[in-house]
Amino acid sequence: MQAVGQRLTARYVDECVEQGRNEMVPMKGHIARRAKELVDDGVPVEEVELAIHEFVRRRGRTALQLAEIVVELRREGSPDPLERPSAVRAAREWVDTNGWPTGAFFRRGTHSGTYVYYALGTERVPSGYEWPYGKPSWEEIVHAVAAAEEGGSYAR
Repeated sequence: MQAVGQRLTARYVDECVEQGRNEMVPMKGHIARRAKELVDDGVPVEEVELAIHEFVRRRGRTALQLAEIVVELRREGSPDPLERPSAVRAAREWVDTNGWPTGAFFRRGTHSGTYVYYALGTERVPSGYEWPYGKPSWEEIVHAVAAAEEGGSYAR
């Protein structure tokens, strides 16, 4: 197992140099210990190496963040966007930029159009127009943003 610890230490130092984060190299002892603990707890070495790469990219400050990154990377593979940190972050950014969506989208046809429900719709429905939907929930927004990023759509 000593070879695994050396491999992970070398990986950390290499990542610091490759990413131009030489100021992080002195943490190598702490990171190596935490990485070795993760491997001893059953986390595959390859996952720990990915976490090391991400730790350096984010300019991590404490060795405890390495375990948090391992968990986050595992969650990123989830089929449910609500469990993927990147999907939740993207939805939060969308709402910060556009405001909370109304759920209404005006779909234009060749001669006219109609309002349809779309979780990311931001149109205001005119007064007198019968609209059976309320504003979309947070879950619907996360799913819609994730679907839009994947090239799909999320309409009711």
